[in-house]
Amino acid sequence: MAGAKTDRPIRLFDAQSHELELLLPEAVSAHDVTIDVSRLPGAAVASAQRFEGVTTRWFAGCVTGPSSRYVDGVESVLFEKASWLALSNFEQKPARLTSAAHNGGANVRQQLLEGLGADGTPFRVHHVLTFHGEGRDLLLCTMGCRGVECPNSELSVGGAPPTPPAPGLVARAVLASIEHTEASVAGVGAVLVLASLLVILRRPYPRP
Repeated sequence: MAGAKTDRPIRLFDAQSHELELLLPEAVSAHDVTIDVSRLPGAAVASAQRFEGVTTRWFAGCVTGPSSRYVDGVESVLFEKASWLALSNFEQKPARLTSAAHNGGANVRQQLLEGLGADGTPFRVHHVLTFHGEGRDLLLCTMGCRGVECPNSELSVGGAPPTPPAPGLVARAVLASIEHTEASVAGVGAVLVLASLLVILRRPYPRP
């Protein structure tokens, strides 16, 4: 709803067991936005909004999808896709983003990235990956921020997210290939495994 005034925290997704919120340091105007997740098989947009404050702009959105292709470590590919989506909402991009320490908590995968624009403007990207529902579907929420209030902005997880589901058949096949890779060809095996994961999830978006 364009132009609506909001206060922190802002609820992005309400699951049966937990919720994802965006913590903003100031009152902002909120605007719905459209994002394209067609390159992510089975994905659906749960929420997507742009927020504008006096000194800072934010993007925040959540995407759900089947967890049958999920295996620990694949989240780095998903985070890369989500970073591109978040930063595409800003005219200026950071020169580079570096990982900042962040406590993920139980059953939560997180990545926090920070950087500066060419004019010194702070940027921050925060990803949170959990699971929800009886089928423990994948839930990925991302915040992108540009402005002086970015260091005080982040996603918050409330409640008790469920444990990740057991890997599906395809994911188990990838894990098996890792376990049976001989030490003498470990380097080649790692490349093939990575290639398999990228095929499973399709090509990632361009890096920011």
